[in-house]
Amino acid sequence: MSAENNGKILADLVAQPVFAVGMKPLSTKAMVAVIVDDTPFTLMKGEVEPIVRAESAKEPDITFTIPKASVTALRRSDLSDVATTGIAILKLLLHPDPALRASVKVHIGLFDLMRLGYLSVLRLGGAPMVKFLAAHGLTGMGKIKEAITKLRDHDGRR
Repeated sequence: MSAENNGKILADLVAQPVFAVGMKPLSTKAMVAVIVDDTPFTLMKGEVEPIVRAESAKEPDITFTIPKASVTALRRSDLSDVATTGIAILKLLLHPDPALRASVKVHIGLFDLMRLGYLSVLRLGGAPMVKFLAAHGLTGMGKIKEAITKLRDHDGRR
């Protein structure tokens, strides 16, 4: 599959209004690397809507790797609000089929995640997000911190 096609699919996904709402708490300095199959992109908060650049992120806060099939499936799913969209994304991280499973690597510490607004995005998911996280063992800030530590890329970047 072509890089251009992967870019169109990703851009179409993040152009959905729920992504602008979900990214609202993020700092304009937040940077996410998104790798669709083997094609790298940079996702950032824009003034009105998210920005997708067809290039590798220079110093990403988070790297999200996702199969193209999962991006397509996510686009076809219920993207009506931050909770359902966030839960759909989290389910991709837990997907039993490796061909559809997404992965995430965190490159910054908890303080920077808070400072850049990433944890505020979880709050936007409200009770459904809290319920989903609790059902998967993330019952409080201590457990969330522990999970972030496990996802952390200890490359010494920050």
